[in-house]
Amino acid sequence: MATHTEPAAAQVRPLHPAPALTLAKVEGRYLRAAEVTAICGVGKSYIYAHMKAGTFPKCIQLPGGKAVAWREHDIAAWMAGVEAVNGAGTVGDLASQGRAQ
Repeated sequence: MATHTEPAAAQVRPLHPAPALTLAKVEGRYLRAAEVTAICGVGKSYIYAHMKAGTFPKCIQLPGGKAVAWREHDIAAWMAGVEAVNGAGTVGDLASQGRAQ
């Protein structure tokens, strides 16, 4: 049966802190379909129909197969365009001002 013995002082090495990792600056991130639908408030069928019509940002194919994603800055730009077209904001904002149709 083996017994546990304390290592000799010469066998113990001091721990050195790990070097700090430096990550490349990420210019935005990729959003999957579930995130895009949640952020934009539209369904997947809306997204794909408007991508086909050219009125919604195109997705990109992710490496390795069937997965696709959208660039975060493309979605942000699309949303800014929608807000600019709407001017006053949402239908709820218009209704509270008495201008809803």
